Amino acid sequence: MPPSDATAATPEQLARRAQAGCSQSFADLVRHYQVPLLHFLRRHTRHATDAEDLLQDTFLRCHQALDRYDPSRRFGTWLFTIAYRLVVDHRRSQTVRQRPPGPAGSPSETPDGIASQREEALRLWDLARGHLPPEQFTSLWLHYAHDLPVREIATVMRRTQPGVKILMFRGRRTLRTVLQARGLAHELDPHDRGSVT
Repeated sequence: MPPSDATAATPEQLARRAQAGCSQSFADLVRHYQVPLLHFLRRHTRHATDAEDLLQDTFLRCHQALDRYDPSRRFGTWLFTIAYRLVVDHRRSQTVRQRPPGPAGSPSETPDGIASQREEALRLWDLARGHLPPEQFTSLWLHYAHDLPVREIATVMRRTQPGVKILMFRGRRTLRTVLQARGLAHELDPHDRGSVT
């Protein structure tokens, strides 16, 4: 098999090639998005096996719907939209069959040399997940963990941009209150006063 030139191609270019039938380009897209998408799904399911199942379903649906992807738009936004919809469906099915929440990550998933800053960030995300409604958590996660701008978060969540800004504002306000009550307000960014751009 010839070496892939995925490093030179944008995800949108790879998607165009995959639409034309290039299986290597689709494999390159999977490699490019597999880790960030799995992190996203783990944050929303709390169970590694559920996240892995949803990851496979996301790429399967992506492949099945690839002919409907518009290459003039960012591929990542389109892919995260598919994943987000699967998460929503998964949550609905979980309300019927509740499982006790497990740890955010097993010891085998966490490298021995994890930095203190990363541990604090994970603790804050766990706190956010425990105190925020799912849509507020999702909007903040997509913005801060995946660097998506409000416009793209609105697309993923099928919300208006002002609606996403309100979700993010309320989520940060709630977290600030929770952290202050726990004496952890110093963990907030002192420059973050609740504005979203």
